[in-house]
Amino acid sequence: MRHLKISLIILSLICFFTHTIIVNGLTSAPISDNDTPPIIDGIFLLGEWETYQIFIENNTDINGYTTIETFTYFAHNEIFLYVMVDATGDPTDNSGDECLLWFHNEGVTSEIEIIGASGEEILEPFTAKIGYGPSPNNIDDHKIYEFRIPLDYLNTRVVDVIDFCSPAIGKKIASMPYDSNTGRDNEWPPGLETSEISTWDDVFLDKIPTPVGGEVLPNIIQIISGTIFLFIILGTIQLYKKNESLF
Repeated sequence: MRHLKISLIILSLICFFTHTIIVNGLTSAPISDNDTPPIIDGIFLLGEWETYQIFIENNTDINGYTTIETFTYFAHNEIFLYVMVDATGDPTDNSGDECLLWFHNEGVTSEIEIIGASGEEILEPFTAKIGYGPSPNNIDDHKIYEFRIPLDYLNTRVVDVIDFCSPAIGKKIASMPYDSNTGRDNEWPPGLETSEISTWDDVFLDKIPTPVGGEVLPNIIQIISGTIFLFIILGTIQLYKKNESLF
């Protein structure tokens, strides 16, 4: 048992000094200086966004709650957080459609919202654009929402974890997204209570890879720390099994 405690202490120290962060939430894709960030134009081009972090299925009527098929992506550089909400399940383009994102960090809550038909645009204090057309997730025309939000506006920075949710506030008048034609919406995460931060999801803003000699190299420290972390976990399990066998 003494060996187990020592291993856990070593694990904690390594996580602290190498900034290894363990989260179960969402991961934003880091954009290096050699990469082209998404263009906030309401158009989803193939290869513009990496891997979706949230997928919500079409649900027309289950237990009185209806949802819209949606793919949500996150990306970031040193200055901005980019968000794509690809509402593949909303084939209509109504002026009452809405997308609402809430972020919370160190006591500050930021509400990011856009409402309208395709072409609707916001330029300050964040950039947002509503589109209507095909995407890599669905070749049929549907609603698309894109955002570019300054990290300073969200009271956050790179290598940080920020709380995230999309509430259906009032009489289902906003969420990620809200379809005014059918009244369907996507509240995220499931079981959300906006007053309880513990029910929110998390978005991890990973370190930006550093270009070296014209090529972007991976974060060596993260690879090393991840490898060390894996070995320590395996060693801890073996020590635990060994200690159990002694009793």
